[in-house]
Amino acid sequence: MSSIAGAFGGLLSAAISKMQGVGGKAAWSWIFILEGLITVVAGFLSFWLIKDFPDTAKFITEPERQYIKQKMEEDGQFSAKGEGFRLHSVWDSFRDYKTWICNKSGNGCWIYYKSGFDATPANLLSVPIYVWAGTLTCVVGYAADRVGNRGCFNLFLLVIGMIGYIILITSRNAALSYFAIYLAASGIYPVVANSATWFGNNVEGSYKRGVTLAMAIGL
Repeated sequence: MSSIAGAFGGLLSAAISKMQGVGGKAAWSWIFILEGLITVVAGFLSFWLIKDFPDTAKFITEPERQYIKQKMEEDGQFSAKGEGFRLHSVWDSFRDYKTWICNKSGNGCWIYYKSGFDATPANLLSVPIYVWAGTLTCVVGYAADRVGNRGCFNLFLLVIGMIGYIILITSRNAALSYFAIYLAASGIYPVVANSATWFGNNVEGSYKRGVTLAMAIGL
């Protein structure tokens, strides 16, 4: 979803960049205002729309509820039947060495590309990169789940990403640099999603898992 959002974000930014001077504000400020407002509203609504456990979800039938709980328990998630909040679970995440390993192994970084284009063409050029990243993320997620070895996928993709960054550092050719961004994106987006799933599978307890994932993604 992050890469898909990036693709639509490029299109949105290209459109919003035409709002230069509206309300006495620069076009870039409207990008932050409008896209930020959508995020704030979505976050506010999520308090009611997202359910913590199958037991509290009213939009599923009872057979569906039992099926979901059974699948979660088979996956080793013993908190599937619900879990009360305990501050101890939060501290467990901070004290667990795996939390800090997660933060090092799952981190990606932003790609900055200066091609000589102005804002609108540059935003539009970012769209196919994000589409590629989103597609590859889905393929890698499916394949890693089938094989059952996420670490090997991460190592391979990180090498691809490293090659992309080396080209970006050394290249002075716009077309080659643009191609290198695809390689760099291949070493970021699938790895972040793959790592987040890997971490989640190895941390038990909904609240401890939530803190661990929040730290891994946020930091």
